[in-house]
Amino acid sequence: MIFVTVGNMDPFDRMIKAIDHWASTNPSDEKIFAQIGDGQYLPSSFEYVRCLAPDDFAKRFREARLVVSHAGMGTIITALELQKPIIVMPKRAAFGEQRNEHQLATVRHFKRSELMMVADSEAELAGVLNGWIAREAQRPGRATENLQAAEWGPDESLVKYVRNFVQGQPQSGMILLTVGNEPFDRLVKAFDEWIGSRPDVQAKRAVAQIANGSYVPKNCDFIRFMTPAVYQQMFNQSEMIVAHAGIGTIITAMNANRLIVVMPRQARFGETRNDHQVATVRHFTPSPNRLIADSESELDSVLDRAIEMHANRVAASTSLQAPAQRPPDESLLCFLREFVSKGS
Repeated sequence: MIFVTVGNMDPFDRMIKAIDHWASTNPSDEKIFAQIGDGQYLPSSFEYVRCLAPDDFAKRFREARLVVSHAGMGTIITALELQKPIIVMPKRAAFGEQRNEHQLATVRHFKRSELMMVADSEAELAGVLNGWIAREAQRPGRATENLQAAEWGPDESLVKYVRNFVQGQPQSGMILLTVGNEPFDRLVKAFDEWIGSRPDVQAKRAVAQIANGSYVPKNCDFIRFMTPAVYQQMFNQSEMIVAHAGIGTIITAMNANRLIVVMPRQARFGETRNDHQVATVRHFTPSPNRLIADSESELDSVLDRAIEMHANRVAASTSLQAPAQRPPDESLLCFLREFVSKGS
């Protein structure tokens, strides 16, 4: 089975239409199933749904012999984890599919290989699909899910890029947004719009962890959830963290010595049951490594200040990882000690 996914509810009609045309002109025993989001184009050559629940999405992924997708990092990482061959076709700002060309930047790191294949256009997509069908015809009786990764041959540029992405190596000043386990659309949307307004920041690597939020970023890569190990590694490789005011997130940022911008969830927006996050940020004293935005209207200016602070530190060759240059915030440490002791 070939599993086609646009990754979320944002449509990618150009890819769906190209696959539908290919399927109608290249009859095959290979079943195709697609998740098409809110697209206007409805395929006639294969079964489709607009969205899939997480469990159903994972099931389709596991059953697939090939995945065809936009160039979203979450889908790519899932394919690598499950050792599934994947064809990625980037969404393009030139066609109104994205606000910028961050997916083009993603696929520049990929070489054509049997495991990770890139199609830059509809015409290339048909050719890559034909190439995969031809190779599979030479593998009688061998299911893709039983293959070992070594049988496909490693793509060293991709392996290096994804290893750096998830194992703590700097990615040209990456910015990580994280909402933890619960959605925080107000923060994600404000962050995404800020990215879209700053072409200089778009050149950086920005990744948003958005949980099950309904707002999907247009200007940066996103992933809904991360394993604890990947979560920690992403912290370690980022120059700046943007987050809700969760104690766990704050402690992780402190341990990683990272600049963090915090925006608290608020009960009046239905983001939390009470205003404990507002209470949390009240314990913060001004710090070179912690900035607070009380609302989305403040977030833009606080993020701008954080970027300027980091640039000044880099220019001055000042490391964020030098504890001696960061005096302890006694009020915050006292608050954290009380928080932990009450929970023990």
